[in-house]
Amino acid sequence: MLRDSGVFWALAIPVGALLAFCGAVWIGVVLLLRRLMNPRLSAEEHPVTIDPHGVTLRGIGPLPWSWLAPPERRRVPVKNDIGGDCTLMPLTPAGHAAVNAQPGWWKHLVGPKPYLRVDIPYLLLPGIEGFTEEETLHLFRIAHERFAR
Repeated sequence: MLRDSGVFWALAIPVGALLAFCGAVWIGVVLLLRRLMNPRLSAEEHPVTIDPHGVTLRGIGPLPWSWLAPPERRRVPVKNDIGGDCTLMPLTPAGHAAVNAQPGWWKHLVGPKPYLRVDIPYLLLPGIEGFTEEETLHLFRIAHERFAR
């Protein structure tokens, strides 16, 4: 029989190793494509700038203060998020029109896309290293009071 001879094992071991290598390469390609297809993951690494001109975050901006209402925590039904509690700044009518006139990739970086809606009505506040959500909310509230006239 073939199993009893060394030919089976001489073929099975290299073929098994080749299949394991191809599987590992495929997993690597899938993970890389997932990372490239979700620009939000790398966008969160950009610095956050708050100044009199507006807010710059996720590599976009400055978003003028006239586009932003005071920050708040709000329940927003967002796809793939059961809780839905978000720390955000609602967009003013001028900000809503300006943001939603931008390309899709740009809008995706601005805010949570509410479930079953095509427009972006909010600026999702970023996580800031070393700050809790409440501290981030307080920081943006003070900045809004100071710069939004």
